[in-house]
Amino acid sequence: MSRLRPQILCLILGMSSAARAQTLLSTPAHPVMLADRGPVFYAVSAGGHADRLDAAHTAGLARRIALRLDDASVPDALRAIEEKTGLRFAFDRAALASAATVTLHADDITVAAALTQVLFDANVDVDLGSAGLASIRLRRAVPQAAQQQTGTIEGRVTDSSTAAPIRYATILIVGTKHGATTGDNGEYRILNVRVGTYTLVARVIGYAPTRKTVNVSGDQPITAHFSLAKAPNELQRIVTVGTVAPTEQKAIPTPITVVSDSAITDQQPWSLTQIIQQNVPTAVAITYFTNPQSSGVSTRGASTLITPNGVMKIYIDGIEAADQNNAPVDPNSIEHIEVIRGPEAATIYGSDAIDGVIEIFTKHGATTLTHPDINAQTGLGLIQSAYPGYRGALRQDVNGSVEGGSSTASYGVGGSYTHNGPWTPEGQSALAGAWGAFHATQGSLSLDFTGRYYETHSPEAVNPALIETGLSYFAGPFYHEWDTRNQTFGAHLLYTTTKWWQQSLTIGVDRVSADGRQTQPRFTTPADTFLLVEGQEEVKNSIAYNSSFNIAIQRNLSATLVTGVDHYERLTTIGATTGATSTTGALSSPGGAPSLTRDPQNNTGYFAQGTMAWHDQLFVTLGVRAEQNSSFGAAVGTPVSQRLGASFVQNAGATTLKMRASFGEAIAPPAPFLADGSITPPFTQLANPLLGPQRQRGWDAGADWVIGRAATLSATYYDQDASDLIEVVNADSTGLVTQNQNVGRVRNIGAELEGTLNVGRFEFRGQYGYTQARIGALGSSYTGDLRVGEQAFATPYNSGGASVAASPFATTRFVVGVSYVGAMINYDYAAEFSCFGGAGPCAASTRGYLARYPAFARVNISVTQQLWRAISAYLSIDNATNTNAFQATNLFPIEGRVTMVGLRFRY
Repeated sequence: MSRLRPQILCLILGMSSAARAQTLLSTPAHPVMLADRGPVFYAVSAGGHADRLDAAHTAGLARRIALRLDDASVPDALRAIEEKTGLRFAFDRAALASAATVTLHADDITVAAALTQVLFDANVDVDLGSAGLASIRLRRAVPQAAQQQTGTIEGRVTDSSTAAPIRYATILIVGTKHGATTGDNGEYRILNVRVGTYTLVARVIGYAPTRKTVNVSGDQPITAHFSLAKAPNELQRIVTVGTVAPTEQKAIPTPITVVSDSAITDQQPWSLTQIIQQNVPTAVAITYFTNPQSSGVSTRGASTLITPNGVMKIYIDGIEAADQNNAPVDPNSIEHIEVIRGPEAATIYGSDAIDGVIEIFTKHGATTLTHPDINAQTGLGLIQSAYPGYRGALRQDVNGSVEGGSSTASYGVGGSYTHNGPWTPEGQSALAGAWGAFHATQGSLSLDFTGRYYETHSPEAVNPALIETGLSYFAGPFYHEWDTRNQTFGAHLLYTTTKWWQQSLTIGVDRVSADGRQTQPRFTTPADTFLLVEGQEEVKNSIAYNSSFNIAIQRNLSATLVTGVDHYERLTTIGATTGATSTTGALSSPGGAPSLTRDPQNNTGYFAQGTMAWHDQLFVTLGVRAEQNSSFGAAVGTPVSQRLGASFVQNAGATTLKMRASFGEAIAPPAPFLADGSITPPFTQLANPLLGPQRQRGWDAGADWVIGRAATLSATYYDQDASDLIEVVNADSTGLVTQNQNVGRVRNIGAELEGTLNVGRFEFRGQYGYTQARIGALGSSYTGDLRVGEQAFATPYNSGGASVAASPFATTRFVVGVSYVGAMINYDYAAEFSCFGGAGPCAASTRGYLARYPAFARVNISVTQQLWRAISAYLSIDNATNTNAFQATNLFPIEGRVTMVGLRFRY
């Protein structure tokens, strides 16, 4: 066993796998504790004071070299290291004469690991002085009393500019597994620390790490406060959206929005759409309060005409969502979100990324955590209803999570449950979910697993005002319940083949299924005695492989090339019967034959994308992608999409300016069943074997300013053309025979603004978007209500969002947020159904039922107060102004103000 121990120690200090495989240490076997057998590294001042060093974070020791030794004596081995590093070793040759000889073949090894091999069992330490001098001396003796004594390190972590406490910061004793995490008041405590001199490091996302040296004496607690500064430049933030390979944001030619977990915690949302609406420019994310599983998001106008729902592609930990309109995610599970708008990202993400991409990253724990990080929250609240007889419904919310980690692995698991009482007829709902993730790193290999389960129970519910339309369909309760389940499972493997070549493989499955059943007859007519039973399921299996190459061309010129292939198979199944007599067991359907439809689809894409970097200032990106999809019409072939972009970064003191411009193309295959024919008397839909993908191409240009740590501002102008949009057209003069065809075109132009501001104890974040989505063309056989030159339906000209956070006291945090959606045109379904039911006038055509939905703003407020070290109380108010505004449609009810109070526990 003694022969294996030096190799284990070298693994800790940074030896590559190749070096470990070729290492033999010629030393007799005898039982000695591993910690006592290798040298300890110290930094020695001119006055002789010695501080123990963390080899992994000391530049001279972490440097990597190639070394070949064959039965070399220790002095000869040290001379070989001198030649490779420029270090100068001072030592007593007689003290090292009896040490073992060394055989070491390593192409990539740190200096610390090499010295550990050479000086193993020599009973010496290495003192690093000035001018590269390294003295090798007999090991320092530690007094027995000091070995037994322990002490405590405690302190507080605050923001350097605001003095506000920083939550969830990790303080780690370098070179050990000891550490702690700050609570809501920014305080931490590390117990049972052996006496000695240590280096502490404080880290938290969004701030630059800070180090501090302390001396633990054991007689009284040691106080070490940290004042952290915001990360030097947000343009240096690492993102993966639009690149696959982790890349600094300054190199990406398109605007990117990043939403952190702290911003989500401040907002206290209960749906993904609420997060996106408040934080992403030009986003329209309609929240259907009686359909909490809805997740449709659109940006930059209209890239489809067949539905107002969103067409942004959604990924959860790198796994493609089966249906972007039904991909709810528990907000408590989200570590951060990255959003890229427009068609430019399609080179990487391919089919369906016509409107942009939302990448959701769930919590995986952290390797810096020294003990499990436990979070729990419970709350009780009131839903204020706009409907008589339903005021005072209760909302209950419980969620919790555990995150942990070690030097090579981390994990996160959690769950949540929310229940909403009946705030509208049949408006009660329940949401329950569980999630988990695991990350491990071993040498050049990194592995991630992710899984989640999210279930929603929500009865059928519509706007109660529709009862007044006179239609028998709305005359009574629906007695119709929906159970929707979302499941995501996947694995991601990253292998660093060499320092310049990485390979990754992602495998996953995403499934959304919805079962609907009518629990009792409705009797809206005497014959209405049968039951409705229906089910829908979408399953997407996906796999993606890519390689990234980092190439140094010249001293100030480098390139990154990413190539890859991805494939998915999606199966959509819909079944229903309106004539059942029961909803469980073997179904009997005497009232009508059941229907079952299935639509399989597969897609394969091939891409290559390269970025040239000159002086780390000018970045040029080129990309191309070829796509094959089983839903493309016979004449489509293999569409090819291109991407071109550039960014230039200039520093001027504390200010950084980034100028950028990009162009891209994207496609979206026809949705399931659009190309199929069907007959539902008296209507007939003709099949269209030539139906092709919808397309969008266009460009954007803008600038990003970063003003020290105080402010950021991003401005973008975009011009995009969406073409071959699918619409329903009449196939004959009766209007009873229709077909889906690629006939529409929309010109989307507009502007986007994003900004942050930190002044004293206040933090501001805001965004605004202007969108002009004008219909450019419609087919000659189109007879619908759209008109060339008009704004697309359900598309507002203006949208925006903002939040202001303040920490007036060390234990108090106050946040106010707002989401704004401008006026838009869409159908007044209440008026149309009143015509059908005889309760109101009839328009000459369906276009006569178009109405202007007014602009609205929803305000959210949250207050958190620290009560004890691990316990906080909170107050959260959603829709604080009790805005009763319909969001794009009056088919569904409006949820009023929701007030929650509760407790949070964190350890």
